[in-house]
Amino acid sequence: MKSGETKDINVKFPENYQSKELAGKEATFTVTLHSFKEKTEPKLDDEMIKRLLPGDESASKEKIIENIKKEIEYDKLMELYNKKLKPEFIENLVKNYNFDLPKNIVEQEIDAQLNQKAQNMSEKELEEYRNNPEKLKELRESLREDAVNSVKATFLIDTLAKYVVDLHQMGESVKLKVWRDKKEIELNIPLTKYTKDVWLVKLYQYDKEPTYFIYGGYVFSPLLKILLYKKG
Repeated sequence: MKSGETKDINVKFPENYQSKELAGKEATFTVTLHSFKEKTEPKLDDEMIKRLLPGDESASKEKIIENIKKEIEYDKLMELYNKKLKPEFIENLVKNYNFDLPKNIVEQEIDAQLNQKAQNMSEKELEEYRNNPEKLKELRESLREDAVNSVKATFLIDTLAKYVVDLHQMGESVKLKVWRDKKEIELNIPLTKYTKDVWLVKLYQYDKEPTYFIYGGYVFSPLLKILLYKKG
């Protein structure tokens, strides 16, 4: 094609195309070539260095190369974490710990996954599920295992986080290493507020004598989560 030339291009969408309405269908695109652009290799000169590190008085070619190396290392580390370490860690947690889950939360997770699936369905598919309660029920049940694992993982991670905090006393600081702006930094987070005060059922009770009353030979005391855990 030459600059300014217009041409029709016939294509066929693949059968597994994400849009069900276009999957397997043919289409014609009319395109016009306006200009040509040549891709050239950029030069790491002083002007480029200033653009890459604006406001850095010590900007240099060596510093640019070092930053690029760190970004590559970060990207590889995040890829390893997201594709291998994190999934394997969560999978092992879910596999090795079994406990009853609140049914309403599991149902809410199924609803969320169902809504996500519905976003990729065609209007015809949605109409089929609206008119066929049994088919909709089958779809919900097919999502139940993933929903249970997702809710279980959330509870386990939340419990681990609370455990780390519970190892410290009020006024102490918790040291955490996090990745921010592609750099590993260490944070010191002071424990200035006891968040468990807002819980309806507290986990533990510190520095306070237990309250109770006796009625008809039975001893009644406030419910704590640790009692629930011990009773299973």
